[in-house]
Amino acid sequence: MCPAVKVLAHARNPARLADLTAPVTHDPAFRAPVGHLQIRIRDLAAEALNHGKALPPKPRRLYRVRVTLGWPAFAALVAVFWLMVTKPGLWQG
Repeated sequence: MCPAVKVLAHARNPARLADLTAPVTHDPAFRAPVGHLQIRIRDLAAEALNHGKALPPKPRRLYRVRVTLGWPAFAALVAVFWLMVTKPGLWQG
């Protein structure tokens, strides 16, 4: 289903507003890279620990990328919280 059609379908049912954020918070396009980055960071940290070396700069760069990918999901969570608290009459005619 087209995203615009989903928005219109959910607009008629404000109880399902959280579903509007599903493409951002539950989409594998966001989760898969973050999961891969977390595994890679873990492996690099374990390798440094096993060799008794300091953590190299690469895990820090990967962590920054991971945090950057998390911002859309965080923004969606804040938006849903705002909608639940303020309960704006966006779709009332």
